[in-house]
Amino acid sequence: MTLLHKLEDITARYAEAHRWPVAGFIAMYPNAEVFELFSSSPALGLLLVYCGRFRKCVSDPWDEAHPMIIQPRSEILGWLGLPPTNSAVRIVAKTDVSHITLDSCLLLRKLFRHDETVQRLKHLPSISGGVIETLASESTRDLVSFSCLEELAYRDDDYEIAEDLRQAVQLAALYDITLKPFRDCDFVIATAETFKGLASRYIPEWSPACDQITFPDPPITIPIHTQPANLSIEPIRSPRDLYEEAVSQNNCVFRYLKAIEAGKAVVYRVTKPERGTVMLRRSDDNAWIITEFRAARNRPIRKETLWAVGAYLTRRLEQTSPLAAINR
Repeated sequence: MTLLHKLEDITARYAEAHRWPVAGFIAMYPNAEVFELFSSSPALGLLLVYCGRFRKCVSDPWDEAHPMIIQPRSEILGWLGLPPTNSAVRIVAKTDVSHITLDSCLLLRKLFRHDETVQRLKHLPSISGGVIETLASESTRDLVSFSCLEELAYRDDDYEIAEDLRQAVQLAALYDITLKPFRDCDFVIATAETFKGLASRYIPEWSPACDQITFPDPPITIPIHTQPANLSIEPIRSPRDLYEEAVSQNNCVFRYLKAIEAGKAVVYRVTKPERGTVMLRRSDDNAWIITEFRAARNRPIRKETLWAVGAYLTRRLEQTSPLAAINR
């Protein structure tokens, strides 16, 4: 078999993004030891190709990596900053390189810091990038059963499922829902879709057309020097700012976009004494009324905050237009 055929045979195992770097490394050092390592442990070969990302090299990273090829594989891992153990060698050997990313390779080192995670990796028949991403996150590693990890390792959409799981965890936290460990990947996908559907009721997808909308000047100016130490309030001045407020607070304030554009409503972001969103609407007699003041997920704000902010806005508005009652 020619060198070219050997290169094609080996590089075909790798994700497309890694094929040229792998081929370049092998072509530079085309000896039997290099071919044997990349054939029997493609993931370890890949780590050597990117050794400059795992350790500080004083010269060319590949020139420093090449002499390590003949060393025991546990020593190669130690040189790369991974545990120099036979157990780690076997775990790396099971790592699927067919569509793994460099970021996942770097995360693999992080997994060895957690004994429970290492035990799970030992028993998995294969390890994919999606498995690594899932186990590397404290928020997701305990929410997948072993059977779910096994299935995830062999799925072509493993990264997408790992991202679905991450989003499901974030949205569950927003809605104060406690998740139980997922038994399979389809359950992860279905749960993520359910939560996304809930979120879309409050927050529609961003449209670039919104960037063309301008808001009128807010009726209440809030110079920093007028705010007491225990208050921090600022107006929402653009559609993008309004959208970010809706997303960060998980509320429905973005649906008032047109009313704000028409000068019929205005929204302020409150960060002290607690995080909240306050909306004022213009009444028929042109008075500005606080109609909504809520914490994240439309939870009620503390009464102390409500009256402190209301009193401050009233004082700021007295010279321009009366602030009417607070409607709750």
